[in-house]
Order: sequence, then C-alpha cells, then structure tokens
Amino acid sequence: MEYTDLNMTFVSDGTDHQGGHQQDASENPAVTGHHWMVNSYYGRDALKSKLRQMQPTMKVPAWTHAEHLDDHLDDMVTSLGLQHLPKPQTIRQRMAYLKFIGNLGSAITRGAPLPEVPSCW
Repeated sequence: MEYTDLNMTFVSDGTDHQGGHQQDASENPAVTGHHWMVNSYYGRDALKSKLRQMQPTMKVPAWTHAEHLDDHLDDMVTSLGLQHLPKPQTIRQRMAYLKFIGNLGSAITRGAPLPEVPSCW
C-alpha cells in the first residue's frame, strides 16, 4: 500500500521515495470515494487517533495502514468538519497543512479542544 504526503511516497516496506507529485487513483476521491486526508500519512494518523478516542472498543492499529478503516476515517473527516479542505498544492499550503494537522493530532492526544478548522490553506 502506498500513500503520499508532501511529495513523498511512503511504501508499506518502510522506504520512502522522494519525487515530483503525480496524482494517482488513491488520491482521487472520485476513484476511491474517500477524502484526500484518508490517504495522507499525517492526516490518516490524526484521523485514526480521533477514531480511537471516539470508539474505544474498535480495534484501531497504531502502526499499520488498516485499509478496512477507510470508511470510518472518512466519517471522521466529516465529523471534524474537514471535508471542505482542498488538498494543499503549494509549499506554503503544505506547511499550513502540516502545522494544522500537528496541532490537531496533539489536541486529540491530550484531550484538549481541537484547533479551529481553517477555511482554506
């Protein structure tokens, strides 16, 4: 399984491959039916943390991709109000995304109030 974030492609064998961004079917919501954050490395991690918090009886693995959770993670995108966010394209947008997703993940872990969702990057 491959997923991308910030022009890095992460492969399930633990290696990473840097290069130009090439959109594939896994990033296209019309093909996968999921929000782009579900296929984003850092976004997926934050969504899994929130899913773990909201449904503690569900087994949500921390270290594996767990493709069977995609529908639940897509529901987390909606419940967090992130569905309107476009995929960041420029370096500035990617930096804003990383700052937001880091703050979001930290707030989820600490049980603190979630940061305000930006209207755009």
